[in-house]
Amino acid sequence: MQRDFELVCTAPSIGEADIIVAWLERGGVRAHVKDRHMAGTLTWGTPAIAPRGIEIVAAPEDSERASTLWAERLRSDTTKLQQPGEAETVDAECEECGAKSSFPSASRGRVENCPACGDYMDVPSE
Repeated sequence: MQRDFELVCTAPSIGEADIIVAWLERGGVRAHVKDRHMAGTLTWGTPAIAPRGIEIVAAPEDSERASTLWAERLRSDTTKLQQPGEAETVDAECEECGAKSSFPSASRGRVENCPACGDYMDVPSE
């Protein structure tokens, strides 16, 4: 079964996911937040958070452009869409394609998607 939309990246919050979607759309990519209804659900009074973050997906015909734009953004953006006070980043290398990426320090010890190939990659905890 083929998915209608393909994963571009993940975001730690719905607000950051919306910013990424708007930025991708300005770049000519049809993108949206996957399962928005789950991202805003309250569980016992606290927002539910997806284990791997909130997924941003793009139309299949736009997925290559979206991945390229996102990889360029990660290489050139020094803030990496972080919250105020989170200036540190952690570097990781994808075991699948060898691409080196930087993630916000809040991603330490998490599994993220490689901006270059989309495969899962481990972000070092230290």
